[in-house]
Amino acid sequence: MEEIGRVERINEKRNTARVVFARKTACDKCGMCMTHKDNISVYVDVKNLLNAKVGDEVAVTMGDSFVLKAAFIVYIIPVLFVGAAIAIGHAFNELVLFIMIIGALLLGLASSILLDKLIKNKIGYAPKMERLIIKEENNE
Repeated sequence: MEEIGRVERINEKRNTARVVFARKTACDKCGMCMTHKDNISVYVDVKNLLNAKVGDEVAVTMGDSFVLKAAFIVYIIPVLFVGAAIAIGHAFNELVLFIMIIGALLLGLASSILLDKLIKNKIGYAPKMERLIIKEENNE
């Protein structure tokens, strides 16, 4: 998946660029950037491999397999925890079951956040700045 965005900020210490994109309807399903669905822009920090400057337009790629893995992390892991809580807790009364489900949901979300932090900087998982967009290329 390739998206065209504009560099909004450069972090010289980390050699990263904050790129802003127009929000697409597919963004509602991904969750990678953790922005509210009413936001019209999405911000992503990427390594500034091309020495882009503020205001430059850049192409940023993210593998389709990454998007599927991100969706798995964000949605499926918490559901698996809740499913396990229901399977284990059905023998208890409703209050205990409810507490187990809430605890499992929180544990699943915490696991998703931890897993995201562990893999987000690995090669192939992070969005990558591929090319600078030249103004003539933009007019086509």
